[in-house]
Amino acid sequence: MFSQAIASVQKLLENRGLLPSFLVISGWIWVIILILVLIYHIFWYLLKKLS
Repeated sequence: MFSQAIASVQKLLENRGLLPSFLVISGWIWVIILILVLIYHIFWYLLKKLS
């Protein structure tokens, strides 16, 4: 996964396209949001289970 990220960054530097780089950045933002939502739901579930 990390090597894929490096490869995509190298492709961005080669192409220097604004739209592809924007799509990659927005893609990473969506991934981060999904991970945060997942963590929030797990935390909420554990909190309900403990109380």
